[in-house]
Amino acid sequence: MAGGKKGASRESSELNPVFGERPVSVLVLGESRPLANWLAFALVHRLDPNFFWTDVRDHEGTPDPFGPVAVGRIPDAQLSLIFPEQLERNDEEARLAGAAAATVVRSDGEPEVMRHLEGFLRLPSHTQEVIAATRPGSRLRFLVLGNSERVSHMYPEDTVGPIVRAILATGCSLVMPFVAPPPAARSVFDFILHVEGAELADWRTARVRCEKGVGDGLLASGSLFALADFPGLAAELTPLSPGSGGDRR
Repeated sequence: MAGGKKGASRESSELNPVFGERPVSVLVLGESRPLANWLAFALVHRLDPNFFWTDVRDHEGTPDPFGPVAVGRIPDAQLSLIFPEQLERNDEEARLAGAAAATVVRSDGEPEVMRHLEGFLRLPSHTQEVIAATRPGSRLRFLVLGNSERVSHMYPEDTVGPIVRAILATGCSLVMPFVAPPPAARSVFDFILHVEGAELADWRTARVRCEKGVGDGLLASGSLFALADFPGLAAELTPLSPGSGGDRR
């Protein structure tokens, strides 16, 4: 559907040129939920201020009080709060819709078009709606799935790659903060970042390790840097630090 974009911005070049060239997938792993979510926020806010954030809530738990959602850094128009069951796969619906689509697409049509169509139809309904509303255009768009580990049990390893590729085929990049042991299918992501820090209070000493990257830039494969050095992140986290007098809603 959407191809790569030419002319990477200064921001994307600092992080990694590929961010301005084509849709990419980023898995942010961490022990600390707020640190993983803040790194994801800093990344997408720098590259696409109009990003869309889907936050998966836990029925029995309490929301993270110091994450970017709780402190109001994500505009309401760019935020969706959902529960895990709202991201169930559409396998049966997609099979039926794909069969219906095949009857109206010429038999000599491009196989790639059909693959993209079938991949899109297999996405959860919520994801389809977000992508349709996002309308990728001249600039690459970013989607975030916050607390993504809460839906991992619904997606066997062999389904993760097709789902990620289907989202990228729409022209949207995908960023997934994941607070749990690394998923078995993590190799399908273009970037795998580990935030090494246990709590929000550790942000000044926390580090980011890039297990997998593309090319060069700050997020090249094997890079290691202080979380506080990520562009714009210190300004976000300083007001949340103990004794700063900042807003701790």
